Amino acid sequence: MAFRIAIIGLLGITNFLRAEIVINEIHYNAEPNTAKDEFIELSNTGDETVDLSGWFFNAGVRYVFPSGSKLDPGEFAVIAEDPVSMLARYGVDAFGPYEGALSGSGETIELRQSNGLIADCVSYTNHFPWPVAAGGEGSSMELINPSLDNDLGGSWRSSQVIVLPEKVLLEASAPNWSWRRGISEASDPITAWTNPDFVQDKFWSQQAMPIGFGGVGSEVFNPAITGMRSVHTSVFFRNEFAIAEGEIPSKLLLRYVADDGIVVYLNGNEVFRSESMPRGALSFDATAETGGNETWLETQLVGVSGFLVEGSNTIAIQGFNATIGSSDFGVNIELIRPATDPEVAPAPSPGMANNVCS
Repeated sequence: MAFRIAIIGLLGITNFLRAEIVINEIHYNAEPNTAKDEFIELSNTGDETVDLSGWFFNAGVRYVFPSGSKLDPGEFAVIAEDPVSMLARYGVDAFGPYEGALSGSGETIELRQSNGLIADCVSYTNHFPWPVAAGGEGSSMELINPSLDNDLGGSWRSSQVIVLPEKVLLEASAPNWSWRRGISEASDPITAWTNPDFVQDKFWSQQAMPIGFGGVGSEVFNPAITGMRSVHTSVFFRNEFAIAEGEIPSKLLLRYVADDGIVVYLNGNEVFRSESMPRGALSFDATAETGGNETWLETQLVGVSGFLVEGSNTIAIQGFNATIGSSDFGVNIELIRPATDPEVAPAPSPGMANNVCS
């Protein structure tokens, strides 16, 4: 709730707290019921960063935030039944696991500050006026607006799927790709170059895809890069694409040609690694384990909603040859937001703005 009165029994003191940390989304009955996807989401509706160190849930579930936990204005924190499952399904890093389980029939969830004062409290049920679709039909329940009293059922709605048409976010052979020869690491630490705020140095060039040399299927390199064979095995690539307000997707379609291998990052998060590439951290002089593909392949990137943002997003790719003496190398990609299937069950939105928010 926007404002809350917390009654402290000792000496009958009444404390008035502005609940800037709000319980904003609750997923209490996953589909299927055996899925470990339940979570509570908090939102910082205030203007200052809040130190959550020692804050705790002691009703509904039990969890204590570790030292150093902070939540910036406008940001979200997810406390999960199983953080590993949360990362795999939604691409969201979550606190947890919590002890206990959220009740499928309803209960009270209580969040307290480290000094014991109530920060926020929601007593929900699985029947009207609370959102009934959150009770095992695949959706969560989301707060319509953080200024509303979140202890009232009418302040919540079941999460919704935004029906969107297919859209090409980054077309094949797109211009304005920045690329850098893998004669040394592109950054320190070695993955910093994949982040949106990375500043490119003088060693980066700009060119349209496809980028490479030699004969790679039907790809035409204009111009072909020179000086790679017998000199370096990898190339770094960066570009940007835009997502409109309210259109952050839960998955993307990546179409690619990769001779011999690629690793793909979105806003600094690895989202794809071709089968030809070894596991683990990859240095600038690493190689693919096998030859790649000279025809177009495609793969779905799932769980991307947790780290995509409205506005500008960064895609970064590191391409590799299998041998330093290889006679060819080439990369081309296309990034597509698939059309939304209107028959898909409503999906929760952990770690991001609620779909139903007004």
